[in-house]
Amino acid sequence: MRPTRRDVLVFACSLSAGCSEKRAPDPAPTITKELETSPDPEFWLGVAAGKHRATRVEPSIPTELGPVQRRFAEAAAKNQAWLQSYLAELALPAGAPLPYHPNLGVTADEHRRLLEAYEHPVMLERERFDIDIDIERGSALRMQLPSSLAAATTLSIDRGGRLTYGPIVVEAPERVSDLKGKFGVWSGFAWRRDADRAAATAAVDVDSLDVNFGRIAASRQLFLYLSRFHASSGAVLERDDLLAWVEG
Repeated sequence: MRPTRRDVLVFACSLSAGCSEKRAPDPAPTITKELETSPDPEFWLGVAAGKHRATRVEPSIPTELGPVQRRFAEAAAKNQAWLQSYLAELALPAGAPLPYHPNLGVTADEHRRLLEAYEHPVMLERERFDIDIDIERGSALRMQLPSSLAAATTLSIDRGGRLTYGPIVVEAPERVSDLKGKFGVWSGFAWRRDADRAAATAAVDVDSLDVNFGRIAASRQLFLYLSRFHASSGAVLERDDLLAWVEG
């Protein structure tokens, strides 16, 4: 059990009134030593301090479906009023696929192939970069991200599971076990601060964060997913979307 601040104060007071022949050692080094030698928390996924090579990946659809997707997007833009009415009529739950309709600008077979491609995208590898990981006296794991990929470059996870990214703090994660993602089945931890992005069109401030840190079941590949959206009065102030394979 980690000593509390009160434990330290009580211990210090007992020293000042105790025997002068054999003083106990100062408690501060003892606390530091306990932090440094205690097992790493499960939230850190066994990652060691140091420089870790990473690769940003981007979900995509097969090249041959590119023209189909363009026709789909053009039809949606052209028929906005109809599309909004169609969606309101369907009242689909979040994440549910859009049923086929001729107004979508593609054939029924092309629509089916698009949905399959969205469900199982091709993962394209993009730029490679370094993530510097520091474990501060055993109390927090800190990741230093490149400024070209994220607005807030420091992400930290303390021993209790609290995650800090820029001004956002998420007190505790959700455990994820064998969840089917677009890049495979994975397990790990998810930190979320939810906000309705649609509300950004109103005169309100919207600031959401979604961080997943885990390993893919089939390959044990470590990955980091980070999505941040910050908008005020309809203006997007910050938008980060990063999915990366991480060595370690």
